Amino acid sequence: MLNMNEETDLLPTEENEMYVRQRVARHDWLQKLCQKLVHVLATLAVILVLVWFNWDDEGFSWETGNKLVFNWHPVLMTVGMVCLFAESAIAYRSLASLGMQQQQKKNVHLVLHTVILLLTIVSLRAIFRFHNEATPPIKNLYSLHSWLGILTVVLFFGQYFVGLYVYFFPRMNVETRKNVLPYHAYVGTLMFSLFVTATVVMGVLEKMTFIKACNNNGEMNNKCVVANTYGIVVIFLGGAVYLSLASPHKSLIPEPRYA
Repeated sequence: MLNMNEETDLLPTEENEMYVRQRVARHDWLQKLCQKLVHVLATLAVILVLVWFNWDDEGFSWETGNKLVFNWHPVLMTVGMVCLFAESAIAYRSLASLGMQQQQKKNVHLVLHTVILLLTIVSLRAIFRFHNEATPPIKNLYSLHSWLGILTVVLFFGQYFVGLYVYFFPRMNVETRKNVLPYHAYVGTLMFSLFVTATVVMGVLEKMTFIKACNNNGEMNNKCVVANTYGIVVIFLGGAVYLSLASPHKSLIPEPRYA
């Protein structure tokens, strides 16, 4: 069975280009569908996490020693590192349909990432406060969820400041920006599709294990259903973001030549 490169090698040049463009067009409709799916799944993830942590009138608090301080952590992380991260990852492509200029799309991308950064800081503050103010105090950074979470945050902060320096520092030359772009985009996609998704799923598992919502005397309660549904939505969101950004055929299209 021939792969695409072998198939196109057998075609004349003009046929080759037309064939590849047809394959790209078929791929583009999938990307557009996945972009719409990202909007839906990101919104659904926020709704589910709000339902989950408002269940049984739990809600939120910022008072010292109040156990409800914990609830800010998953909610803010979902709004920031899940919903807004997904939207910012596809922003360049989804905003193109609105006729935005390149600089406008860059600004939107930066604003979204700045909001994510701030929400992440508050979210981490909440979880460390909850652990330290508990009676007795709970050890910090003891689980695989927390280790992978910190690694993801460090990668995100690194991406943020590298992107800020390379693409918004006025003295940075165009050639450097072009060279950095593929790595910046690749790491960002990998971070969301793998690291963020895995961290969220492990967080759901850890929380459900603690409160025994999924095995309460052999029964599964409604909170477990909501939490598990939330985890599945985030997994599908990671896949939708990846497919929205993947371009396996576009590198085969000949670049335009200028005199």
